[in-house]
Amino acid sequence: CLHHARELAREVGASCIFVHSGSLEDLDTLSRDFPGGGDNILFVTNSKFAGREGGFPEKKIIEIPFKGITRANQIELSVIFALSRGLVDKSARVISVFGLPDSGILDAIQITEISREFKVFFSLDSTSTDLQHQVLVRAIEISGELAEEGREGKPSGCIFVLGDDAQVKHHCQQMIINPFKGYAEGELNILDPSLKETVKELSKIDGAFIVRGDGVLLSAGTYLRSRIALAELPSGLGARHAAAAAITLMTRAVSVALSESTRKISIFKNGEKIMVL
Repeated sequence: CLHHARELAREVGASCIFVHSGSLEDLDTLSRDFPGGGDNILFVTNSKFAGREGGFPEKKIIEIPFKGITRANQIELSVIFALSRGLVDKSARVISVFGLPDSGILDAIQITEISREFKVFFSLDSTSTDLQHQVLVRAIEISGELAEEGREGKPSGCIFVLGDDAQVKHHCQQMIINPFKGYAEGELNILDPSLKETVKELSKIDGAFIVRGDGVLLSAGTYLRSRIALAELPSGLGARHAAAAAITLMTRAVSVALSESTRKISIFKNGEKIMVL
Protein backbone atom coordinates (compact mmCIF):
# COMPACT_ATOMS: atom_id res chain seq x y z
CA CYS A 1 0.00 0.00 0.00
CA LEU A 2 2.82 2.40 0.84
CA HIS A 3 4.56 1.73 -2.49
CA HIS A 4 1.27 2.48 -4.24
CA ALA A 5 0.92 5.67 -2.15
CA ARG A 6 4.32 6.85 -3.38
CA GLU A 7 3.32 6.20 -6.99
CA LEU A 8 0.04 8.04 -6.41
CA ALA A 9 1.90 10.95 -4.80
CA ARG A 10 3.94 11.35 -7.96
CA GLU A 11 0.83 11.16 -10.15
CA VAL A 12 -1.19 13.78 -8.24
CA GLY A 13 1.73 15.99 -7.20
CA ALA A 14 1.42 15.33 -3.46
CA SER A 15 4.27 16.82 -1.46
CA CYS A 16 4.30 14.25 1.35
CA ILE A 17 2.79 11.03 2.68
CA PHE A 18 1.50 10.68 6.24
CA VAL A 19 1.87 7.09 7.46
CA HIS A 20 -0.51 6.52 10.40
CA SER A 21 1.09 3.88 12.58
CA GLY A 22 -1.87 2.60 14.61
CA SER A 23 -2.21 -0.51 12.45
CA LEU A 24 1.47 -1.48 12.54
CA GLU A 25 2.75 -4.01 15.05
CA ASP A 26 6.37 -3.15 14.30
CA LEU A 27 8.27 -0.80 12.03
CA ASP A 28 10.98 -3.14 10.79
CA THR A 29 9.58 -3.49 7.27
CA LEU A 30 8.77 0.20 6.98
CA SER A 31 12.20 1.32 8.18
CA ARG A 32 13.95 -1.25 5.96
CA ASP A 33 12.08 -0.30 2.78
CA PHE A 34 12.14 3.44 3.50
CA PRO A 35 15.26 4.16 5.60
CA GLY A 36 14.96 7.41 7.50
CA GLY A 37 11.39 7.77 6.30
CA GLY A 38 12.35 8.60 2.74
CA ASP A 39 12.31 12.11 1.34
CA ASN A 40 8.59 12.74 1.64
CA ILE A 41 7.25 10.39 4.33
CA LEU A 42 6.07 11.62 7.75
CA PHE A 43 5.36 9.07 10.46
CA VAL A 44 2.25 9.77 12.60
CA THR A 45 2.11 8.09 16.01
CA ASN A 46 0.48 8.46 19.43
CA SER A 47 3.57 6.97 21.09
CA LYS A 48 6.64 8.99 21.98
CA PHE A 49 8.89 6.06 21.10
CA ALA A 50 7.39 4.18 18.16
CA GLY A 51 8.98 6.26 15.43
CA ARG A 52 12.34 6.42 17.14
CA GLU A 53 12.38 2.64 17.57
CA GLY A 54 11.91 2.36 13.82
CA GLY A 55 14.94 4.53 13.18
CA PHE A 56 13.01 7.57 11.96
CA PRO A 57 14.58 10.98 12.68
CA GLU A 58 12.62 13.14 15.09
CA LYS A 59 11.84 15.74 12.43
CA LYS A 60 9.95 13.04 10.49
CA ILE A 61 7.77 12.03 13.45
CA ILE A 62 4.44 13.69 14.26
CA GLU A 63 3.25 12.68 17.70
CA ILE A 64 -0.50 13.04 18.26
CA PRO A 65 -1.42 12.37 21.92
CA PHE A 66 -4.85 10.92 21.18
CA LYS A 67 -6.22 7.39 21.00
CA GLY A 68 -9.47 6.14 19.52
CA ILE A 69 -10.09 9.17 17.29
CA THR A 70 -11.60 8.89 13.82
CA ARG A 71 -9.53 8.81 10.66
CA ALA A 72 -10.89 12.24 9.75
CA ASN A 73 -9.58 13.63 13.06
CA GLN A 74 -6.25 11.88 12.53
CA ILE A 75 -5.86 13.59 9.18
CA GLU A 76 -6.90 16.97 10.61
CA LEU A 77 -4.43 16.77 13.49
CA SER A 78 -1.52 15.40 11.49
CA VAL A 79 -1.88 18.17 8.91
CA ILE A 80 -2.31 20.91 11.55
CA PHE A 81 0.71 19.68 13.51
CA ALA A 82 2.79 19.44 10.33
CA LEU A 83 1.75 22.96 9.28
CA SER A 84 2.73 24.36 12.67
CA ARG A 85 6.21 22.83 12.32
CA GLY A 86 6.68 24.03 8.75
CA LEU A 87 6.80 20.45 7.40
CA VAL A 88 4.14 21.11 4.76
CA ASP A 89 2.83 24.17 2.99
CA LYS A 90 -0.80 25.22 3.21
CA SER A 91 -1.08 25.05 -0.58
CA ALA A 92 0.13 21.44 -0.64
CA ARG A 93 -1.65 18.22 -1.56
CA VAL A 94 -0.87 15.33 0.82
CA ILE A 95 -1.62 11.61 1.08
CA SER A 96 -2.56 9.72 4.25
CA VAL A 97 -2.08 5.96 4.57
CA PHE A 98 -4.06 3.95 7.17
CA GLY A 99 -4.89 0.45 8.30
CA LEU A 100 -7.24 -1.07 10.83
CA PRO A 101 -5.92 -0.72 14.42
CA ASP A 102 -3.31 -3.38 15.27
CA SER A 103 -3.90 -5.18 11.96
CA GLY A 104 -0.27 -4.91 10.89
CA ILE A 105 -1.46 -3.88 7.42
CA LEU A 106 -1.71 -0.52 5.67
CA ASP A 107 -4.70 -0.80 3.34
CA ALA A 108 -6.35 2.61 2.86
CA ILE A 109 -5.23 5.82 1.15
CA GLN A 110 -6.76 9.31 1.23
CA ILE A 111 -5.73 12.42 -0.71
CA THR A 112 -6.16 15.80 1.02
CA GLU A 113 -6.07 19.24 -0.60
CA ILE A 114 -4.98 21.33 2.39
CA SER A 115 -6.04 24.78 1.19
CA ARG A 116 -9.55 23.55 0.34
CA GLU A 117 -10.21 21.30 3.33
CA PHE A 118 -8.65 23.46 6.07
CA LYS A 119 -10.31 26.81 5.38
CA VAL A 120 -11.44 27.16 9.01
CA PHE A 121 -7.90 26.71 10.28
CA PHE A 122 -6.49 29.28 7.87
CA SER A 123 -9.29 31.73 8.70
CA LEU A 124 -7.58 32.18 12.08
CA ASP A 125 -4.89 34.18 10.28
CA SER A 126 -7.34 36.94 9.39
CA THR A 127 -9.84 36.79 12.25
CA SER A 128 -7.53 36.44 15.25
CA THR A 129 -5.22 39.37 15.77
CA ASP A 130 -2.05 37.59 16.81
CA LEU A 131 -2.54 33.87 17.42
CA GLN A 132 0.32 31.74 16.15
CA HIS A 133 -0.56 28.29 14.82
CA GLN A 134 2.00 26.54 16.99
CA VAL A 135 0.39 28.04 20.12
CA LEU A 136 -2.99 26.56 19.15
CA VAL A 137 -1.30 23.23 18.46
CA ARG A 138 0.42 23.23 21.87
CA ALA A 139 -2.91 23.90 23.63
CA ILE A 140 -4.43 20.98 21.71
CA GLU A 141 -1.46 18.76 22.61
CA ILE A 142 -1.70 19.52 26.33
CA SER A 143 -5.47 19.06 26.29
CA GLY A 144 -5.02 15.75 24.52
CA GLU A 145 -2.56 14.50 27.10
CA LEU A 146 -4.88 15.57 29.91
CA ALA A 147 -7.75 13.77 28.18
CA GLU A 148 -5.67 10.61 27.99
CA GLU A 149 -3.97 10.74 31.38
CA GLY A 150 -6.20 12.85 33.61
CA ARG A 151 -4.52 14.22 36.71
CA GLU A 152 -3.69 12.11 39.75
CA GLY A 153 -5.83 9.33 38.33
CA LYS A 154 -8.92 11.51 37.93
CA PRO A 155 -10.50 12.99 34.75
CA SER A 156 -9.49 16.58 34.13
CA GLY A 157 -11.09 19.47 32.27
CA CYS A 158 -9.65 22.84 31.23
CA ILE A 159 -10.03 25.91 29.02
CA PHE A 160 -7.32 27.72 27.07
CA VAL A 161 -8.19 31.20 25.74
CA LEU A 162 -5.71 32.05 23.00
CA GLY A 163 -4.92 35.42 21.47
CA ASP A 164 -6.49 38.91 21.51
CA ASP A 165 -5.49 39.32 25.16
CA ALA A 166 -6.06 43.10 25.06
CA GLN A 167 -9.80 42.46 24.70
CA VAL A 168 -9.96 39.19 26.63
CA LYS A 169 -8.71 40.86 29.82
CA HIS A 170 -11.86 43.02 29.95
CA HIS A 171 -13.92 39.86 30.44
CA CYS A 172 -11.74 38.16 33.06
CA GLN A 173 -11.54 38.00 36.83
CA GLN A 174 -9.03 36.05 38.89
CA MET A 175 -10.52 33.30 41.07
CA ILE A 176 -7.15 32.77 42.79
CA ILE A 177 -3.88 34.68 42.96
CA ASN A 178 -2.41 34.46 39.47
CA PRO A 179 0.35 31.80 39.65
CA PHE A 180 2.14 33.33 36.64
CA LYS A 181 2.34 36.86 38.01
CA GLY A 182 5.82 38.22 38.69
CA TYR A 183 7.72 35.92 36.32
CA ALA A 184 9.64 37.12 33.28
CA GLU A 185 7.85 36.53 29.97
CA GLY A 186 10.76 34.41 28.78
CA GLU A 187 9.94 31.88 31.50
CA LEU A 188 6.23 31.66 30.72
CA ASN A 189 5.82 30.51 27.13
CA ILE A 190 3.47 27.59 26.59
CA LEU A 191 5.74 26.45 23.76
CA ASP A 192 8.49 25.71 26.30
CA PRO A 193 8.37 21.91 26.87
CA SER A 194 9.55 22.35 30.46
CA LEU A 195 6.29 24.15 31.32
CA LYS A 196 3.99 21.35 30.16
CA GLU A 197 3.79 19.61 33.53
CA THR A 198 3.24 22.94 35.31
CA VAL A 199 0.29 23.70 33.05
CA LYS A 200 -1.14 20.21 33.59
CA GLU A 201 -0.85 20.61 37.36
CA LEU A 202 -2.57 24.00 37.28
CA SER A 203 -5.39 22.52 35.19
CA LYS A 204 -6.81 21.12 38.47
CA ILE A 205 -7.74 24.70 39.42
CA ASP A 206 -11.15 25.95 38.27
CA GLY A 207 -11.00 28.65 35.65
CA ALA A 208 -9.24 29.26 32.36
CA PHE A 209 -5.69 29.72 31.14
CA ILE A 210 -5.29 33.05 29.33
CA VAL A 211 -2.55 32.78 26.71
CA ARG A 212 -1.16 35.58 24.58
CA GLY A 213 -1.04 34.96 20.84
CA ASP A 214 2.70 34.34 20.92
CA GLY A 215 2.31 31.72 23.67
CA VAL A 216 3.04 33.68 26.85
CA LEU A 217 0.90 32.37 29.73
CA LEU A 218 -0.76 35.42 31.28
CA SER A 219 -2.93 33.80 33.94
CA ALA A 220 -4.48 30.59 35.27
CA GLY A 221 -7.54 30.08 37.48
CA THR A 222 -9.28 32.87 35.58
CA TYR A 223 -13.05 33.32 35.60
CA LEU A 224 -14.55 34.30 32.23
CA ARG A 225 -17.35 36.84 32.62
CA SER A 226 -20.00 36.78 29.91
CA ARG A 227 -22.84 39.05 28.88
CA ILE A 228 -23.83 36.60 26.16
CA ALA A 229 -27.25 34.95 26.51
CA LEU A 230 -27.27 31.16 26.26
CA ALA A 231 -29.65 31.46 23.32
CA GLU A 232 -26.83 33.06 21.31
CA LEU A 233 -24.55 30.04 21.82
CA PRO A 234 -24.67 26.55 20.29
CA SER A 235 -27.17 24.36 22.13
CA GLY A 236 -26.16 21.61 24.51
CA LEU A 237 -23.10 23.30 26.02
CA GLY A 238 -22.20 22.83 29.68
CA ALA A 239 -20.89 25.69 31.80
CA ARG A 240 -17.24 25.22 30.79
CA HIS A 241 -17.97 25.03 27.09
CA ALA A 242 -20.48 27.88 27.23
CA ALA A 243 -17.80 30.10 28.77
CA ALA A 244 -15.28 28.96 26.16
CA ALA A 245 -17.71 29.74 23.34
CA ALA A 246 -18.83 33.08 24.79
CA ILE A 247 -15.34 34.54 25.15
CA THR A 248 -14.75 33.94 21.43
CA LEU A 249 -18.01 35.69 20.60
CA MET A 250 -17.02 38.77 22.63
CA THR A 251 -13.41 38.88 21.36
CA ARG A 252 -11.30 37.61 18.48
CA ALA A 253 -9.72 34.93 20.64
CA VAL A 254 -9.81 31.18 19.98
CA SER A 255 -10.61 28.82 22.86
CA VAL A 256 -9.80 25.16 23.46
CA ALA A 257 -12.01 23.36 25.99
CA LEU A 258 -11.50 19.87 27.39
CA SER A 259 -14.61 18.18 28.82
CA GLU A 260 -14.00 16.45 32.14
CA SER A 261 -16.89 14.03 31.57
CA THR A 262 -16.49 13.05 27.90
CA ARG A 263 -12.74 13.82 27.53
CA LYS A 264 -13.50 15.41 24.16
CA ILE A 265 -11.75 18.58 23.07
CA SER A 266 -13.71 21.40 21.43
CA ILE A 267 -12.23 24.38 19.62
CA PHE A 268 -14.32 27.56 19.45
CA LYS A 269 -14.12 30.64 17.25
CA ASN A 270 -16.71 33.43 16.88
CA GLY A 271 -18.94 31.61 19.36
CA GLU A 272 -19.07 28.50 17.15
CA LYS A 273 -17.56 25.07 17.64
CA ILE A 274 -15.17 24.66 14.69
CA MET A 275 -13.59 21.32 15.61
CA VAL A 276 -14.18 18.45 18.03
CA LEU A 277 -11.52 15.86 18.87
